[in-house]
Formats: sequence, C-alpha cells, structure tokens
Amino acid sequence: QWTVYPNPAKSIINLKLDKVIVNASAVITDLYGKKIKTLPLSIGTNTIDVSNFAKGIYFVSIITNEGKKTEKLIVQ
Repeated sequence: QWTVYPNPAKSIINLKLDKVIVNASAVITDLYGKKIKTLPLSIGTNTIDVSNFAKGIYFVSIITNEGKKTEKLIVQ
C-alpha cells in the first residue's frame, strides 16, 4: 500500500509506503515512457524533488518483488 502526495505537485512529492517492502524502488517516467528518475524507497515517507521537471503529466511506478503499481502525477 502506498500513496503519492501532493498531486498535482510544484516542487516536491512524497511517496508514503505503509508496509515493509524489500527492494522497493520508484521510477518516474514521462508520457512517452522515458525514465526521468529512479530511486530506492524505504518504509515511511520518501521525499522526491520534482522542481526541475517540466510542467506536465508523469507516471510514478513503484516496483517491488510483489509486482508493479503505477499512478499518474501532475507537475505544475
């Protein structure tokens, strides 16, 4: 279980993981599937700086050994 906030975002986003997940990582891609940022995640709140992203729509994917889940992110 995880959440992304605030959405839409201006400068930072928070990824909150509610349970311990081994080897979790976040991948942010643009509308064309190009990887913009990849980072490891830990339980609790992980802060990601998106202030240098161009305004638009992105996708945040959380990848774990249990699978992958993706959410839309709007950067203003």
